[in-house]
Amino acid sequence: MLEDNNIAFDKSDFRLQSVSASFSQLLSKEQQNKDNPLDGVEGLIYTIPLSDYQQIVPEASVSDNDVILTNYGGYMAEMFPLEKDRDVVVTPGGPEVTKEETLHVKDVQHESIISGTVTSGPGGPIFVVSDALFEKLATYSSASEWHKQTSIKIKNKSDLGQAEKLYIQLNEENYSNFIQSYEEARKGNIETLGITIFTAAFLGLAFLMTTGSILYFKQMSEAEEERGSYTILRKIGFAEKDIMKG
Repeated sequence: MLEDNNIAFDKSDFRLQSVSASFSQLLSKEQQNKDNPLDGVEGLIYTIPLSDYQQIVPEASVSDNDVILTNYGGYMAEMFPLEKDRDVVVTPGGPEVTKEETLHVKDVQHESIISGTVTSGPGGPIFVVSDALFEKLATYSSASEWHKQTSIKIKNKSDLGQAEKLYIQLNEENYSNFIQSYEEARKGNIETLGITIFTAAFLGLAFLMTTGSILYFKQMSEAEEERGSYTILRKIGFAEKDIMKG
């Protein structure tokens, strides 16, 4: 459809396979405590083969059981930073698999390459593994979860609006539920953030006005109560400047 409308684009296919691992293995010692929601959590981490990752990072390289941790960014990376140069024990395949593999995280990158729909939320980490290791993990169990993501990147920003319309049209005609495009998600986030900022600003202004009004009426009330005392002081000879000094 994009080609029919003369829209230039780059296409990248990513094969994904899940492994189970404890996230606490990637946390620093300072982060490993019971107050950290990631400490002790066992979850799925998806792996992608190096050859797929090199579509966007051609210079990347891993060998043996070395891996690159990527796709982990945003507020999660700020709140719970994950560290490199760590060994992570993972279990590939389904729950019946007892085989374990020890992976070594040689580097941590933050670029987002896989949709949050696949990783069960934005910022889900991805392991980039060698092609040989990716195939090895696949042999452990037929129950292993496989996914594939196809990413389309429009080359010219001027074509983005038309491509967006075509994407929405295609999905409305063929699918009842579909993944938002990057542009749709970006606009949605901006709208949500705008509403949040407006609400916070409105409540802040209302609070300031309320506080100011309370202080004003308090001062006026106290001044009215002290009016009689000021009158007596003036009658017995105190000058206004003396009264103001207290």
